[in-house]
Amino acid sequence: MSLEKPGLIDLISDSATRWVGSTGSIIVHTVFFAGCFVGHWLFGWPLDSILLVLTTLVSLEAIYLAIFIQRAVNQQAARIGSMSETLEEVDTSLDAVEEDIKDINESVDDLEESFDHLEESFDDLEESFDEVEEALDDVEERLGTGSKPPAKGGKPVSPQQILAKETEIFSKELKEMKLLLGELKKVVEDQAKAGSRKK
Repeated sequence: MSLEKPGLIDLISDSATRWVGSTGSIIVHTVFFAGCFVGHWLFGWPLDSILLVLTTLVSLEAIYLAIFIQRAVNQQAARIGSMSETLEEVDTSLDAVEEDIKDINESVDDLEESFDHLEESFDDLEESFDEVEEALDDVEERLGTGSKPPAKGGKPVSPQQILAKETEIFSKELKEMKLLLGELKKVVEDQAKAGSRKK
């Protein structure tokens, strides 16, 4: 919240209030009062007239100084009030930022939990792949056939050989899927580490 630009009267009030409390003000008042009494002694000015003029001037000066000082006090109170409102707005903004940070931390925690679940799922898939691969190896051993396909023009291909060939192809595809799964797991682990560093 910005303060309004001070007007001419405010500037005069602030300047007068500052000047009255300065060393120059003390010197000017002292010289002026001393000059009035010296004028009575040197020039024969009537003492009653001098006192009347001094009393009138001092009274007017006191009235205006009281007004200026009160204006300065009011302006200072307004500035303090404006600063208090600004500080309240800043506190409100900080609270909002703190809530946002809490939400971000909660989101990061949720992501970490999700990454943990994904890692567990990847581990389960790897175990499943291992079991299937072992089962395929057992099937190949029981069939008793190699990985070489039958030569062209050779003996007819038996169902066991066809099954062995299909098993070998499926085993290769399974290994490729396992490699892709390992790469995906590595990416997830990197993302989880990056999220932990940001937190």
